[in-house]
Amino acid sequence: MRRALEETLPIDVLATHYPDTHGQIILNIDPPPATHALLQRAAARHGQDVAAFIEQSLARALQRIDHQEAERLTHAMQALLATTTRERLLTAAARALTTPEARPC
Repeated sequence: MRRALEETLPIDVLATHYPDTHGQIILNIDPPPATHALLQRAAARHGQDVAAFIEQSLARALQRIDHQEAERLTHAMQALLATTTRERLLTAAARALTTPEARPC
């Protein structure tokens, strides 16, 4: 598919839209030769093949993002709690979560 579309679209990564039976999204990455060589060297330093190295690197990056988001939300909630009560904040959060127009796309 990548070769058929590379003349038409600037494709760097192909991905499935729906998780497989293990809940994983499948990525098809075709890096340029220099990047592939860099990935091979990094994977070898960690005693892994390139696919395992990329998978674990992506998993760590996503965990870092999740942790940062949780920290950001905690700080935002603490800032809100400095100006209101827990009950009012909880009520406002429940209202925001149950109001259709407040939900992100």
